[in-house]
Amino acid sequence: MVVSSSPQGGTTAPISEAGIITQINAEVLVGITLSQLVKPGTPVLYGSVPVRARMDTLGDSYGSVETSQYNIDCVQMARFYKIPNYSTSGVCDTKTPGTQSSIERLFSDIVVAMAGPQYLHCAYGLLDCNSVFCLLQAVIDDAHFQMIKFFLRLPHIDETGIAETLKQVREVVATPQKLYISYIRRVMRTGEISKPYPFESEGETDRVFELAYDRMQELLAKPVEHIDEATTGKIFDEIPGLLPRLNVYEERR
Repeated sequence: MVVSSSPQGGTTAPISEAGIITQINAEVLVGITLSQLVKPGTPVLYGSVPVRARMDTLGDSYGSVETSQYNIDCVQMARFYKIPNYSTSGVCDTKTPGTQSSIERLFSDIVVAMAGPQYLHCAYGLLDCNSVFCLLQAVIDDAHFQMIKFFLRLPHIDETGIAETLKQVREVVATPQKLYISYIRRVMRTGEISKPYPFESEGETDRVFELAYDRMQELLAKPVEHIDEATTGKIFDEIPGLLPRLNVYEERR
């Protein structure tokens, strides 16, 4: 069970970082305590979806820097109590894909993911404070998630790699140009360095959204794949609480 607190800094919680985190922590701990009183041993997650109030409408500002700060603080609090954390990232305020949505989402995804939550909701394809799902944004998000996963991967260093690197250094130092160009291609094939950005344009042009739109149309043209009946039945058998009407195979019977 996720005990999640989602106050709005400046309205339903103090705007200061210390104030809102204190309130979130109190709410989550109370929820966890109640869950254990009702059913001792219930598995729980320390959840957080904090936001800051917009000054113009008093609505949520998901894309503000403070929102990421609050989430990072909650990850640290969960770690202090040794409770797994469910956190939020990749949220934005804008209603359409563009420069603002990319900056807000990537900044949030990177810094919150680096904080180390056990479970991270990346707001896949969601715009306008998570109220709208956009297929084009989802395609762009997928590319960005691959980059972030590569960025956060554990470094691979072993004796064989160290020996190979020392061998390369000795060989290159003995050459007139002192360049490692001849070793790049073999490393690219091993997956040690990241792949090119899938929506990168040629020359100095910027066609990110045009190329992402083409990729979206390509995906939409593919046949729809459904989870098979056996797997679907297992999901509904093992996870209590799912609405029976969501089981398309059961409905057909």
